[in-house]
Amino acid sequence: MYSSTLFLTVLLLALSIFPTSSKPIDWIEPFPVEVFYQFPIGTWMDTLFERPNGKLLATSLSSPDLLEVDTQVNPPRIVHTFSGKTSCTDISPSYGVMDKDVFYVIAGNMDLKPFSFGPVRGSWSVYRATMRHHHHPTKKPPHVSLVADFPAATMLKGITQLRRQKKWFLVGDSGAGIVYRLHAKSGKVVKVLDDPLMKPKKPC
Repeated sequence: MYSSTLFLTVLLLALSIFPTSSKPIDWIEPFPVEVFYQFPIGTWMDTLFERPNGKLLATSLSSPDLLEVDTQVNPPRIVHTFSGKTSCTDISPSYGVMDKDVFYVIAGNMDLKPFSFGPVRGSWSVYRATMRHHHHPTKKPPHVSLVADFPAATMLKGITQLRRQKKWFLVGDSGAGIVYRLHAKSGKVVKVLDDPLMKPKKPC
């Protein structure tokens, strides 16, 4: 429902650059895979991003919680709950010199019922989570602040920082096939891409 022709085009381009072969490559050793935590059945995990300390931040469509995953500690810890939201989608780190261990998180509302599954239009927002002083949720929680609300968005899914303009992020509305530009400091939102090729076949 949220796929677009753009992603297919990128995939086809990648396949044309890196041709595949039906012959097995026997010189590649498989990486070891280990399960260190199993989320309950029905959990919709979404995004993982590594902090500078090696721990992982994770989001889930099933809850409005920002989770910290430590491979040495089970289960994952809730470091922040986004009030008034039901779901979190994506995370993007900030690569600014002064923004070490700072992340931008998308949160909004999803209807997860089997016959009415879908996003709640107008419920989506982007938040800034400063993790640099956070080591344990009971001692010093991360500082989380609202960057901007997106009242016209269907479902925000996808956020990334512009490397040459670090105050700006691109935010995708996959439910409507639109890309916004977000100023990290002022919260200004500008629509930068709205192309028919990116529209979902079925409206959300």
